[in-house]
Amino acid sequence: MNKKELIAALTEATKIVDCRSRIKAMRDALLWSDGTRSWMVCARVGIDHQVEVGAWFDLGPCADPPRCMVFSPREALHAVKLTDAVVTVSDLHLAHGDAEPLVYMLGPVIQARQITAREYNTAPLRHLMAHAAYAMSCDVTRSQFCAAHLTDDGDGLTIRTTDGHRLVRSTWCKDASLDLPVSRGERSILIPASGLLAIQRLIGRRVPRMIFGVNAGSQYLRTTVGAVTIVVRVNAYQSALPVYDNVIPRETQFSVTVSRVALAEALTAILPTTGKLRVCVVTVWNGKLTLDDINGTNKHTLVVSKFVSALQEPFKIGVSARYLLDALEPLKAQEVTISMTDTLDPIKITDLLSGAVAVIMPCRI
Repeated sequence: MNKKELIAALTEATKIVDCRSRIKAMRDALLWSDGTRSWMVCARVGIDHQVEVGAWFDLGPCADPPRCMVFSPREALHAVKLTDAVVTVSDLHLAHGDAEPLVYMLGPVIQARQITAREYNTAPLRHLMAHAAYAMSCDVTRSQFCAAHLTDDGDGLTIRTTDGHRLVRSTWCKDASLDLPVSRGERSILIPASGLLAIQRLIGRRVPRMIFGVNAGSQYLRTTVGAVTIVVRVNAYQSALPVYDNVIPRETQFSVTVSRVALAEALTAILPTTGKLRVCVVTVWNGKLTLDDINGTNKHTLVVSKFVSALQEPFKIGVSARYLLDALEPLKAQEVTISMTDTLDPIKITDLLSGAVAVIMPCRI
């Protein structure tokens, strides 16, 4: 086995399995050989005891006899790093436990090899995930928020994510189609956060093409790049999805267009003085946008390139500096438009280049 490729596979496996679980099967992976090739299979189980995200690694030709063995990816990774360039099965420090429970648990991942898939360009999916991944919730008990809603309306791909405090909608209309299954009148899937992040790591920055497909029952998604296949359970909660676009303000009282880089630099400078709540005060008046912490000790003023407003007095609103900075970081446009209506209404940030929209709920000041 190639040591570099094996280390990369084991590193990804440690990110997928639950290394903190008290149940041994949750921490282990499976090494499977049919006498000619060998594979490594691992998975993470969700709170409903079903596979949420799994991985299938093709380790290449193997002269060992057919076998199925259990091992810890974490321990194997440390062992392989200490070996020479040539890696053998014995270097994985395989456990001699019963493989049957793990084989049963990994059944959906193993069967995912049979999912019909096609080759696609990775640029649309990579672009959408970069724009929206940050807005997902980390709370796995909130299944609708700890996920990304990916739709294909025939004209392009759209992704929507939210954690209840902010929302992101990003669309890619150029050459974008993933042949998603039809559900609720539209071609769409709901991808859990752990699965989305695993796919995001898989396609990376330099991968031009991927194999992508969803099985007939719309339960598992398969994404393959080279010798690595990521399997993600999807569409588990689609019947209860909220209508995300209703949250995005269609009409606002005023809007300002400012330099994205200058705004991000000002937020970065203010962030250390905003305290635990990370709240800053945004003031709009007289063609200028001013950022300040609540104590008024760290003020930054930006010149507005475009100002559409009927304001009769200075407008002040509180917002999370961390959330606002998160919304700006994945964008590529030189300028962004910030639209507001009232101190308790959502703040809308629009990327003038890609059209991506982020919505952030304000904070009371």
